[in-house]
Amino acid sequence: MMVLKRFACASSGKDFESHDEEHLSKLFSRSNEYFQTLKEGISLCTAARIEIKNGVEVDVGAQTELATIKMIRKLSKSPDEYLTIRAETEQNILKTNPFSSERKKSSIIIARPDGKMRVYVIGAPDFIVKFCDSSLDLDLNIHKFGKVETENFLKIQEEMASFVLRTLSIAFRDFEDESLVEAVDKNN
Repeated sequence: MMVLKRFACASSGKDFESHDEEHLSKLFSRSNEYFQTLKEGISLCTAARIEIKNGVEVDVGAQTELATIKMIRKLSKSPDEYLTIRAETEQNILKTNPFSSERKKSSIIIARPDGKMRVYVIGAPDFIVKFCDSSLDLDLNIHKFGKVETENFLKIQEEMASFVLRTLSIAFRDFEDESLVEAVDKNN
C-alpha cells in the first residue's frame, strides 16, 4: 500500500498528489514547521515501522499506517527520522489511546517544551472532522473550520474513497489544562 493522494490545508481547498515528491518537497520546505508538526503526529500516532532483517526492509504494522510512515520517510531528511522523533518524545508521552474500531481513531498526548500539552489524533476523516473547529494553512495561519469547510473536506474524502483509497486524517490541539488529559479519549 502507498500514499497516492494527500490533501492538506482544508481551508485552501487544494488537493496535492503525493507521488509528485518534488512538489511536496518544495511545499514542505516552504513551511518546515507545518511539515514537522505533520511528521511528529504521524510518527507518534502509530507503532508501524520499517525493520531491517537480513539486509531487507520488512514492514511491521497496519498497511494504512505503514503507508503514512513511508510517505514521511520519502520526504524527510533521513528515512529514520520518524524513529528519532519517537525516541526524543518518549519521555514526554502523557497518555496513549491505541486505535479502536469503535472510536475510529488513535491518539497520543505529549508534554511540549513550552509547558503546553498537545494531543495528536489520527483516524477516520468523517469522524475526526466532526471535532475540528479550525485548520492550519502552510503558513500556520489558523482558519475557522465551519460547516462549509467540513462539507468541502468530506467531499474530497468521499472522492478519494470512491476510488477505493483508504483515507486517514490527522489533527492536533494544544491545551494547558492538565485535567483534560484524561478527558481526551472520553470526550473525543
